[in-house]
Amino acid sequence: MRWLLFFSRVALLCNGCFAAGLALRYAGLAIPMNNGVIKTILILGFIAAIPANLLVALIALFLISSSRLALPLIPKWISLVNLGLLIIESVYWLLWFSR
Repeated sequence: MRWLLFFSRVALLCNGCFAAGLALRYAGLAIPMNNGVIKTILILGFIAAIPANLLVALIALFLISSSRLALPLIPKWISLVNLGLLIIESVYWLLWFSR
């Protein structure tokens, strides 16, 4: 089950990119879009964050409900941050697509 810990860390990285992308978007800075790092942050944050986060949450929920997962496998702070940012990302995208 170490793979779930790995993917939860990947989801945490994508969530960090989502938060950085939101900060870049609402900071109002004139950032040139030909920068590869900025493009990577935006792609990981706005495209890969929700699927990665949702997949990790659903797999963890399935494994917990079927009693195959010991709870201390994933640190609680990673789970809480991923869950909190999944809610924020879902609200963000629901508001974005409802325009």
